Amino acid sequence: MFMTSRFLHHLFACTALALLAAARPGLAQPTNDLCDNATPLPLGSSTTGTTVGATLDGGFPTPCGGQSISAPGVWFSLVGDGTTLTIETCTGTSFDSKLHVFCTTLAEPCAAPSALICIAGNDDACSLQSRISFCSASGQTYFVLVSGFGSAVGSFTLAALPGAPCTGSIGCAPPSTGACCTNTSGACAVTTSTACGSGSVYQGANTTCTPNPCPPVGSCCAAGGCCTIGPQASCTGAWTLAGSCLPNPCPGPINDACASAIVLSLGVPATGSNCSATDDQTVSCATTSAVNTHKTVWYTFTPAVSGAYTLNTCGSSFDTLLALYTGACGSLTEVACNDQSGAAGNTACPNSSLNSRIPVIQLAAGTPYRVLVGAWGVAPTGGNYTLLVAAVVPGACCNPTTAACSITSQSACAAPLTYRGDGTACTPTQCGASGACCAASGVCSQVNLTGCPPSSSYSGNGTVCAPNPCPQPGACCAASGCCVVAAQAACTEPLWISSAVCAPNPCPAPANDTCAGAQAVIAGTAATGSNCSARDDLPIACATQGAANTHQTVWFRFVPTHTAAYTLDTCGSSFDTILAVYGGACENPVLVACNDDSSAPGNQTCPTSGLNSRIRTVSLTAGASYLIELAGWGSFSPQGTYFLNIAATGTLGACCANGLCIQTDADNCAGSFQPGSCTPSPCPTGAGACCAGSSCAVLDAALCVGENHRFIGIGAACNAAGNSTTPCCAADFDQSGSVTLQDLFSFLNAYFASSPLADVNGGGVALQDIFDYLSAYFGGCV
Repeated sequence: MFMTSRFLHHLFACTALALLAAARPGLAQPTNDLCDNATPLPLGSSTTGTTVGATLDGGFPTPCGGQSISAPGVWFSLVGDGTTLTIETCTGTSFDSKLHVFCTTLAEPCAAPSALICIAGNDDACSLQSRISFCSASGQTYFVLVSGFGSAVGSFTLAALPGAPCTGSIGCAPPSTGACCTNTSGACAVTTSTACGSGSVYQGANTTCTPNPCPPVGSCCAAGGCCTIGPQASCTGAWTLAGSCLPNPCPGPINDACASAIVLSLGVPATGSNCSATDDQTVSCATTSAVNTHKTVWYTFTPAVSGAYTLNTCGSSFDTLLALYTGACGSLTEVACNDQSGAAGNTACPNSSLNSRIPVIQLAAGTPYRVLVGAWGVAPTGGNYTLLVAAVVPGACCNPTTAACSITSQSACAAPLTYRGDGTACTPTQCGASGACCAASGVCSQVNLTGCPPSSSYSGNGTVCAPNPCPQPGACCAASGCCVVAAQAACTEPLWISSAVCAPNPCPAPANDTCAGAQAVIAGTAATGSNCSARDDLPIACATQGAANTHQTVWFRFVPTHTAAYTLDTCGSSFDTILAVYGGACENPVLVACNDDSSAPGNQTCPTSGLNSRIRTVSLTAGASYLIELAGWGSFSPQGTYFLNIAATGTLGACCANGLCIQTDADNCAGSFQPGSCTPSPCPTGAGACCAGSSCAVLDAALCVGENHRFIGIGAACNAAGNSTTPCCAADFDQSGSVTLQDLFSFLNAYFASSPLADVNGGGVALQDIFDYLSAYFGGCV
């Protein structure tokens, strides 16, 4: 098997170290194991050492030079001399070594390992050994870490060799300082070249401010009259030693006064500076106040032909004002002015909306006009300006919706219109083709394809609206009676009525639109439909804000199969409903119950909407016929899909009374109630002897109920009063089937309560009943 030299070297080194460790256990830690204890390494010398027994170094920047710190290492320090230093372990080293070089500007460099700066790192520059060369700063301390590849440790020889003077970047070089001269004041300060920023001049490394090397400063008048403070060498105009720019000492521009206005040429930009111009005429359109007009200069322009013109200061370096006048300098009349080109209704200058533009103005041929350019603000400094007068050449202006074309100026062709360019004509293809656009309402508009909305139909390029080619809408009637306006081709419902509208609704009314056509409904099955085409009918008394709000009514007829309490609601309906229950006939209905909003206090709100209706509890009689009216509330869209739900409030069961069984709920039962049906009847039929306390009476079995009662049987008769043998035992007061002491106490309780059950002899409750009962009690039952 082939083995690399590195593998053999590692195998040899590890074996040797293992034998060494076995022969000499407990190797001492090197004295330079830590950065704080780095061994000084003089330049031009070499030293030997070992990493055996050293600890792994952590917290230092890694990887450094692309190399990580993975094995224990030892530290050395050396001082740079301004040459290119070489650090190496290329000879006399027994293991695969690594080298790292760090530096720092901290007073205690090893106190914060992460703050060390990586200069370089190397592994295997000379076979399995390492070499680093770097440009050193004179007097700077550098730290060298010798460690191993992987986890290798061993002995080494470390050499530090000086080289040629540095020509590249210096690692950890301290920043140089020198004199820094401020141009505007001539002040001098010692600082670094980086800190000596713009507006100042760095005099060079190690220069000083004593004596002051800075040139004197003064005022400089550049061309155009702008004044700056600085040294004479930087001035391209007239320079005055120690001069000031406040006030501006520079000569004013030749067109500073109205009388010395410069002649403008059409289409040729005029440039200049108003830095040293004086204040003159104020303009009316200056933002905030006319007194914000400063540093004005003047031009004159005489049009050769009458027409539309535009003026602007686009490209000027400051916030400008622009005004146009007629008349002599002493009596000017303002014709137009502008402060900001970005103001509403104007077009902003490309470089700044604070430049000015008079967009379009009609000027007369041969008339001299005065043009003012000024600076806006409380105390503006002015600057370089550009003034342009140009003729307005009209062009084609296109309506993107109708494709209509007109010839106008660019400024008049405002959004959403599109300007095609100066001098363009309204050719047939300039604005695109148009055609007839048919709306769902049947209205036709002449537009291009993009201007015809998706809800409309485009008839094609070249089609026209005269005569109207659009299909006319009609009433589209759904089976429910709901009506929408639509073209016949778009109506998918059963009925379409031409040239009709949906107000009033022309669609056939529902079958239950009138009381006479009331729809039969049963409990437990929801009735659903629509009242879209229903007419108004009987006003419902409980309608909010008045019965007149009852609209588009439909009718139902309900015949309860059981006498019980019922709930009626319109929960789930798509509109604001009103609900009423009537007794009697359609000719003379009698209101039983009604509700407008289920959200009313004391009711239970419908889950879908509190505007649906709910009659919470109403007692209805089995077999009786009730009319139900369902209507929409209000005059605005009181229509849509409805639901009518009817349900018994309580559980229905069998009610036994006087030998008869009726299906009802517990609240409406006058006899005994039990869950279940009356088919077959659970109730006993016929009458018989009923033992009640110490008395006997012939009753229906269903009525012989309660405390101290017992039914003997259908057909059983009562003997004469006082007879305690047939069929009742007078002594068995509790009717338990046997005589006990409790019977005596029960009798006495009934007697003192004047209960009819204590009437033993049939003559009413009296003292004799006590003696008669005691006689029966002690006589027992036979």
